[in-house]
Amino acid sequence: MLACPIAGDLTRAMRLSPLALAPSFAGLTDHPATMAAKATTISHDLASHVARAGLIDIDATVVFQALFFIILMLVLPKLIFQPMLARLDQRTARTDGAKAAAKETRAKADQEAARYEHATAEDKRKALEERAKMRAGAELQAADTVQKARLAANARVEAGIAEQQRVFAVTRGELQNEANALAIQISDKIVRG
Repeated sequence: MLACPIAGDLTRAMRLSPLALAPSFAGLTDHPATMAAKATTISHDLASHVARAGLIDIDATVVFQALFFIILMLVLPKLIFQPMLARLDQRTARTDGAKAAAKETRAKADQEAARYEHATAEDKRKALEERAKMRAGAELQAADTVQKARLAANARVEAGIAEQQRVFAVTRGELQNEANALAIQISDKIVRG
């Protein structure tokens, strides 16, 4: 069994003589130089106790530690490691199942989105075609309405021109008659004198 030599030695040194260092701590309220000298002495005393203690101290605790280690090696796998590994496997299976379900859901969502986009594009194309047809029909109807209005306006203008020409001819005839009548009157007055 491996052990830390320094920690084991310190523990053994303290176990061998726990009060061996107590006289060295007396008077620590002295001058700092004195305190430094006493600390050096204490560290040398501790080092000597550690040196006297052996590196390996084999006693009854080694047997208890070995038995405890063997018992733990037999019991821990069944009590802790196997249930923990089973839980980790369940968790991995659930995670993998959730990932697979998420992938499937994502694929379905992508398919629905593609279908929706296709349907939307088709509806948009149909709406644009219908709008173009309606616009063309409206333009034809507008052109027809403009043509009818133009023809009606031309007919009214021509009727007005014809009416003006008739009025002009009538007025001219009347004026001609009046001018003839005036000319006769003037010539009568000139001749009569």
